[in-house]
Amino acid sequence: MLQAAPGVFATPYTHYAHQEPLHAALADFARAQGYRAEVSGAVVGNLSGRFDKVPPRQFLDSMERAFGVHWYLANATLHFYHASEFRRVFIQAPSLGVDELYRQLQDTGLISAQLPLESPGGGRQVLAVGGPESYVKPIETMAEMLDRAAVRTSMRVFKLKYASADDLTVDSMGRSVTVPGVASLLRAMVTGQSGSGSTGGTVLTGKATVEKLKGSGLAARGAAASGAESAPAAAERVTVDSVGAISIVADPRMNAVVVQDVTTRMPYYEQVINDLDKETQLVEIHAAIVDVDSDFTRELGLAWSGRRVSGDWSSGGDVSAPGSTAAGAPIGTLPVPGGDFAANGGILSTIYTHGNNFFSARIQALEQNGNARMLGRPSVLTTDNLEATLENITTYYVSVRGQEEVDLFKVEAGTVLRVTPHIIENPGRGPSIKLAVTVQDDQENSNASTSGDMAIPPIKQTKINTQAIIDVGQSLLIGGYYYEEKRSAEDGVPGLMHLPLLGRLFKSTTTRTRQMERLVLITPRIVRLGEVNTVPPQVSDNDFLRDPAQDDYAPRPPAAAPAEPGQEDAP
Repeated sequence: MLQAAPGVFATPYTHYAHQEPLHAALADFARAQGYRAEVSGAVVGNLSGRFDKVPPRQFLDSMERAFGVHWYLANATLHFYHASEFRRVFIQAPSLGVDELYRQLQDTGLISAQLPLESPGGGRQVLAVGGPESYVKPIETMAEMLDRAAVRTSMRVFKLKYASADDLTVDSMGRSVTVPGVASLLRAMVTGQSGSGSTGGTVLTGKATVEKLKGSGLAARGAAASGAESAPAAAERVTVDSVGAISIVADPRMNAVVVQDVTTRMPYYEQVINDLDKETQLVEIHAAIVDVDSDFTRELGLAWSGRRVSGDWSSGGDVSAPGSTAAGAPIGTLPVPGGDFAANGGILSTIYTHGNNFFSARIQALEQNGNARMLGRPSVLTTDNLEATLENITTYYVSVRGQEEVDLFKVEAGTVLRVTPHIIENPGRGPSIKLAVTVQDDQENSNASTSGDMAIPPIKQTKINTQAIIDVGQSLLIGGYYYEEKRSAEDGVPGLMHLPLLGRLFKSTTTRTRQMERLVLITPRIVRLGEVNTVPPQVSDNDFLRDPAQDDYAPRPPAAAPAEPGQEDAP
């Protein structure tokens, strides 16, 4: 406990009072002891009695018992207050420190020996003080002034190794995704404002309503940027309290965070930045986008059927061909361990366990007969919890004529695949991967009629959003939506079929319509940099062959040389 030296009363007190106001008697006592007097307005009453050479302490004790009067001595002034005015407060000094604050408060002369400062102990960086408002308030004010005067600001640069200091913005088909960097996270913590609320970041989309055409086309690009330039700069500098301004800025050149704040807060910034700057695992996303004739999807293990129940469609089916099981499936099927899989309610996703190479082999077999078409096999490398976007889009610029000018509006159509992986570590077995998948497929609906004199056909849009948890080595197969494909072919007698007018007698036109099903196979793979197989230099050699069953580039043992004639029967 911290305590100051007590005051001293030197002279016995002699006084005669008859119905004397209490504050006058207490002032007379203070003058007799050589001090100034300050009596609180809460001290009331009349005093009657004879005091003949009474010890000062005895006189004060009798005043406390009779009237509830307490006292303390500070700066040669004897203060009297009522017991009901006592209150207790705690004082903090984060910049100055408890010991230094106590020493400086003692030097000011505000601390009384009767009401000393106390330290609760236990490593608590606070001081406790009790007394009337006239005693506590000046101490609180002085402690705040001393602590503010001791504030020292500093600037530090925190270099990041794995995390990104600045925000990452990805634009995709009118959709802007901003992944906050470490600087934005720190600013959100300091200001008390929550960030995006998700790891994927903030998603911004355009307005659903169409504004007036004039000035809102491509010519208007960049016009709004001039008024918004100061917004990021204003967000980088925030004022937290009256102590000073805090500045948190990202340096993309060095991938570092520059912080200007009170020196005592720097260890907290360092701890948070170290916790955020952790190594993240890499995830490789393989995707196979395939169009298959719906009559042959059974060979791929997908037999979707429909039935009408109470006016709504529900779907279900098998993942293996009819009459076959996972153990005894024919060559043309892709069996799934565990037997048949039936689904109701339009579930079009399933776990595929045979690997990407086996799936591609079956697609190539169907492609030879024109019953399937591989649209693409994109691959992308992303980090854990970061969205990967695979796009194959076509952009149309639609001319819209106005009264005095013409604007161009961009219309995008194509296939967009967004995958966000999340690695789940499972103690005792291998890790799993959670996938959040969004598939958007836009196709020209050439059968629909166009409006007005515009030659742009309507766009048929299909979207699938799903989530799944699969083990390493498994794939997510998404399918079940169809479209019609029309093909026209001419056949006839060569030469004669091209004659004007008469050529129609020597040729025939065949129009074929078939229903195609689009399948998307997503295969994630965890990539560890220390375990990545290096590509051998002979991979560019035309004679270099790789076994379709291999998952790496490890060299295969050479095949045995054929036996010479006459050596087959040798012992």
